[in-house]
Amino acid sequence: MLALKPIWKPRTGFRPVVSVGNILTHRSNFSSGIVRYNSVAATTSKDVDLSAFKIETVKDLAQTGVFDKSITDSLSKEKFTQLTPVQQQVILPIVTHDKGLVCRAKTGTGKTLAFALPTLQDSIKHGRLGKVRTLVIAPTRDLALQIENEYLRLIKHMPVKYKKLLTPTVHIGGKRTIFNSKRISSIAIATPGRLNDNLNNEMFKEAFDSLRYRIYDEGDRLLDQGFERELYEINEKLRESRTVDSNLVPLLFSATVNDRVHNFALKSIGRNYDFINTVNENEPEAHENIEQILVKTDGIDESFKGALCFSVKTITESNGKVIVFLPTINAANWFFSAVKEAYFSGDRRKSRNRPAIVLLHGKKTQSAREIAVSKFRTNATGILVTTDVAARGLDFKDVSHVVQMTPSMSLSDYIHKIGRTARAGAHGQAILYSTRSEEKYVNALEKEKGIKFSHVVQYSDQAKEEDEVFFEQLGDLSPEFQDCIRSLLSYYKQVSSVFGIPFRKYLDSLLVYYRSILNDSSAKFPFGRKFSLGILSIPDRVASSYFSDGDRQFRSRDNFNQFTSYNKYGGRGDDRNRYDSRNKFDGRNKFDNGRRFDRPKKTFKRSNRFDD
Repeated sequence: MLALKPIWKPRTGFRPVVSVGNILTHRSNFSSGIVRYNSVAATTSKDVDLSAFKIETVKDLAQTGVFDKSITDSLSKEKFTQLTPVQQQVILPIVTHDKGLVCRAKTGTGKTLAFALPTLQDSIKHGRLGKVRTLVIAPTRDLALQIENEYLRLIKHMPVKYKKLLTPTVHIGGKRTIFNSKRISSIAIATPGRLNDNLNNEMFKEAFDSLRYRIYDEGDRLLDQGFERELYEINEKLRESRTVDSNLVPLLFSATVNDRVHNFALKSIGRNYDFINTVNENEPEAHENIEQILVKTDGIDESFKGALCFSVKTITESNGKVIVFLPTINAANWFFSAVKEAYFSGDRRKSRNRPAIVLLHGKKTQSAREIAVSKFRTNATGILVTTDVAARGLDFKDVSHVVQMTPSMSLSDYIHKIGRTARAGAHGQAILYSTRSEEKYVNALEKEKGIKFSHVVQYSDQAKEEDEVFFEQLGDLSPEFQDCIRSLLSYYKQVSSVFGIPFRKYLDSLLVYYRSILNDSSAKFPFGRKFSLGILSIPDRVASSYFSDGDRQFRSRDNFNQFTSYNKYGGRGDDRNRYDSRNKFDGRNKFDNGRRFDRPKKTFKRSNRFDD
């Protein structure tokens, strides 16, 4: 029998794919559909009607008789009463079916609890120490730790006899895990790199011989971060370790399901996986409880100053909880220093209810990241300055505002960033500061992602004056700003190519910002020709207007060699004939350059694209 290759072509506004083998849909929201395999309809042999399992509350969940009483009691003690739509649709199919499952759900809709409850029930019923029943694979260390915390929230209320069995073991980089083959928990949480390395240990691999659930959380991000090869290797090692005949149930949760995610699901889960889509095709991708505000500014200078002043005023005047996203680590470091300087200036230092002002990015140690996350999570008010490392997965309660002042490299990243607010049914605001030259980015958000800004406001003259007065009260903000501006130049260079925004406009705007922080109207970027031409591809004739040339960085190309220590011919200055190896005779009536093969000469065509 010939294998039929599935045809799956997503398109804008496509109807939810709700059948790949079995139809599993929430019929009150979606209509059923079928996926066709080379013109052969893959219909379902058994239509599973979820209306028979109508669960909307924890009480309904308890009445099904599927879950141990300790689980439902733990939910009640944690003040869980209502189940989210994704939990209503996913929990029972995971428990009652032996097939793989792919679930698409918006960020902040309770996906973690949706798979935590069934896996806890399985471990209570079939688990034993030394054997892993559930493996959760997360793309980042922070998300892995957050998943652990979600499990622990429920486990802490359970009887003592269950705690050793259920308390998850976490395998991530930067954190030492002591492995005891006889005492390992039945639930393991890991990042792909560390898990793949640990599975090379035969004793560790044997602990997964009776694995029941293999869960990919944030599946789209796992693939975006380049873990696909590691995931296939992990699957192969887990397959080699299996000695039990029971079915392995793979689960994949993702905010987006595109061609890449679908192809990965076919290879790692199987052709006949079930697909549950909790996102209505007519709904925007962003959560409806998020009030999105667009603030138009005249330049990067106004965007950054406005974002900083707004964040500080929010925690001082309204006790808000703010997350500010920066595009680079150096920019986050400087902005964090500026926020601390802004808050602790004046009488705010004496405040009793001091907010949490924390910094989070990928170069901080694991212990420092855990402290920052814990401090921000437990405080009622504060500012978290972070990079994209916190854009997905991390769950912070009661975040009132999410602030961005730069375009995200991917439109989906914008969705995930604003998803840090309005979680678990709450409401929140997302503020985007955008310059006039970034209209293409804003238009792309509106057209491709269905983003609707509730308010579009102009950064007014009054706001400028108030923020300038605010800045004048601060101390010297120039330390560390050189590294910040250098990283921003590189970042905006990439943004300009992604969204077709002229880089010259970014250069002008960044130079104004640089001069305002240094309080020097004639300052230029202190970076040499290697950076301006080599990294940013800015011609010398243009770079001289933006970059300092005190060390003869921007001389003409004809005179460049004489000012370097060694020219391209190997000699100093103009001693090219003495050290020229291009006329070396090889004894076979041929001349070469001392190498076995001649390389083709490169030709360069001058381009004026920079002037666009």
